[in-house]
Amino acid sequence: FKYYYREAESYCMPYMQTAMEEAYSQYSKELKVEAPKKITYGFQPECEGAKLDSIPCPGRYTGGTAWASGVSTSCADKVADLPKFRDLARHELAHLFQFLINPTFMPAWLSEGFASLLPDGIMSDQYVRNISGEVNCRMAEAVQKLGHYPTIEEYEDYGAGINYYLFG
Repeated sequence: FKYYYREAESYCMPYMQTAMEEAYSQYSKELKVEAPKKITYGFQPECEGAKLDSIPCPGRYTGGTAWASGVSTSCADKVADLPKFRDLARHELAHLFQFLINPTFMPAWLSEGFASLLPDGIMSDQYVRNISGEVNCRMAEAVQKLGHYPTIEEYEDYGAGINYYLFG
């Protein structure tokens, strides 16, 4: 990794550096993929993630983005909140690994689904069993309300509780 940060964010670096290094080691081993060059990691100014997603910033504390050779996340306001950013950093790094595996266009539901379900490594069979009941129940509610399986365009409209990430 090549890390970029401002002095005001330096308190975040030891924790985030460890989180990123551990995630990279785990993902590269499990996915059998290596980055061809150093990955850049930096902090984006407060609310930048919200601006990228075209949503208001109030109430949004974590945010991030990833691209083919780097990751950027927001930084915790205080050291005690750093653990809230671990999964965020791992989620964004998962997006980078997606590009390393398949650098072509990927629909948002697949991209977010992969990155949302990878934070602690490849899903175990037990994990899939644990969440499948909830997912099946929510999908059944959507089908009952709509009369068909929801399209990507409908997922926000039917209110069955399946969010963008779970839909993936």
